[in-house]
Amino acid sequence: MKKYLFWASLILLGAGGLSAQTIDRQVIGAAGTTFQTASIHLDFTVGESVVPTVEAGSFILNQGFQQGDLNKVGIEDLAEVKYVLFPNPTYGLVTLQLESAKNLSLSLEVTDASGRIVAIPRQQLLLTGSLETRIDLSPLAEATYFITLREENGQGVHTFRIQKLN
Repeated sequence: MKKYLFWASLILLGAGGLSAQTIDRQVIGAAGTTFQTASIHLDFTVGESVVPTVEAGSFILNQGFQQGDLNKVGIEDLAEVKYVLFPNPTYGLVTLQLESAKNLSLSLEVTDASGRIVAIPRQQLLLTGSLETRIDLSPLAEATYFITLREENGQGVHTFRIQKLN
């Protein structure tokens, strides 16, 4: 019986000396740091570019990443334009069909995977109703290329990925 009292009192005394742990705004990430001056405090991590936040009343779940108010910044897709690009993959000649109710001035460029504009010059297209244009990729090497349509005012962009075969 004395053994049990000894162990019970040892456990109770030992547990009384323990303190609980606290976690305050911690992130586990591959890289990141904190910078602080007299007026600015900046925390950042390298990782996911988009992390969703789910809210239900006062409950907020955000995968542990610190988030402020999110403002959407970007370029909209060419919503008013219907477009078809074929054939894909191609051996050379590609047909691009465009249709829009609005009159639009578009630029078309072909880039490689590194973003470099290839030998085919940038084209200016005036879309009034419907338009069909052909793009000759035959002088290019076998690779993946990107055909990008941009509105002149910079409001809309659409990029097609096309595979060139030899």
